[in-house]
Order: sequence, then C-alpha cells, then structure tokens
Amino acid sequence: MVSPTKKSPTRIQRLHSLSPGDEVTINNQKNGDWKTGDKVTIQKLSPKNTNVFTVYNANGQITTLSCLDVTGSLDTSISSKLSGVKKSKAWEWP
Repeated sequence: MVSPTKKSPTRIQRLHSLSPGDEVTINNQKNGDWKTGDKVTIQKLSPKNTNVFTVYNANGQITTLSCLDVTGSLDTSISSKLSGVKKSKAWEWP
C-alpha cells in the first residue's frame, strides 16, 4: 500500500511592496461603488495569495482587489527610512 505524500503549497510571487494601512488608488473599475480613481485603504493581504487585498473606502465598504487593479506608494515605514538617504547622481535618469 502506497501512502499519499503531502504536497507543499506553491508559493505565489509577491508583485508589490504594499502593506496593510497603505492608501491606494483604483485603476480598474470594479462596479458602481468602486470606481477608477477612488482612494481606498488596504485592510489586509490574502493569506493564500498576497497579491489580493481586502480594501475599504471612506464609507466603510469592504471588497477585494488584485494588486494589478490598484496603484499605490511605498508604505510609510519604508518611505520614512528612505527620506534621509542621499541620492546618488549615478541613479538619476538623464
């Protein structure tokens, strides 16, 4: 008798640097309540796929969006660390 082997879960590559609490802008309209250009806040990342967010808007409504449906900035902890970093001329675009 052959015993079944346990498969390890496949890891999905994280395609963003966003984290809960970050404010993002919707790129692709989901429905009448979630329009392009609306600003929403990330509540949490999906545990199975970190490229899917649970977000909420100013009215307290909650939905899920893909990282491909939003644009955002660096989270505040990263941007505060980068604020004191001296820019190098080598990295500037001509």
